[in-house]
Amino acid sequence: MFKKILVATDGSSHAQSAIDVASDLAEKYDAELVLLHVLQRNVSDSLRHMAEVEYGANLGVGGNARSEAALYEAVTDIGRRILERGRDIAQEKGLKAVRMLTVEGDAAHQIIDTAAHEGSDLIVMGSRGLSDLKGLLMGSVSHKVSQLAKCTCITVK
Repeated sequence: MFKKILVATDGSSHAQSAIDVASDLAEKYDAELVLLHVLQRNVSDSLRHMAEVEYGANLGVGGNARSEAALYEAVTDIGRRILERGRDIAQEKGLKAVRMLTVEGDAAHQIIDTAAHEGSDLIVMGSRGLSDLKGLLMGSVSHKVSQLAKCTCITVK
């Protein structure tokens, strides 16, 4: 039924649940699993805090180019580790066909574009991620993706 499953992850608990569900489906249907992390230039407060805790520095105070570059480097590294954790979970479930992708931009549009480019049959994502209050007011990424994607979408809690 499914040949390629795209799972979007931001490291949140709902995204971890999405990886579990997507891994189970990929194993059942012998499908390729593609893990996607979307980097954003406008970093949410929760992700900025995570980067500051992880790197022990105040990344981005004053908005100067050096601090913004350090913040972006930290967020990129965190994204890589999020994907590696997802890959490890999938491989522990016995999956061999697991790829990791990182793209930059608006999360909803990048998920949709990546799914189309990859020829994904299914998108799996968490119902809530690490976004801030702005996400609640403007609509969630999962809602946008489920409305605009051309393939089947599963939203996991």
